[in-house]
Amino acid sequence: KNNYDDLEDDFYRAYGLLTNARKMTVDEAMKLLSLIKLGSEMGITPMVKGKNIYQLMIWIQPNNISTIDTELSPKDRDKKRAEIIRRELLR
Repeated sequence: KNNYDDLEDDFYRAYGLLTNARKMTVDEAMKLLSLIKLGSEMGITPMVKGKNIYQLMIWIQPNNISTIDTELSPKDRDKKRAEIIRRELLR
């Protein structure tokens, strides 16, 4: 397998996790969003072209999610984060 194949696989795996996960920590989300952003810039993940990944990275931060609902526990924030990511990437 060559490096391009490995990168392409990493990008698509990241997209699959981001669009299907039901809970996600901020660290995992940032790592995966960074991967699909790189894939988009390389022309490998066209499904995210035109989406503002940087804005999404800001929206999913714990303090920003807490402004949506101040009563969320860390576990509930992880669920809300995954919901926001799915909604934004799949629209």
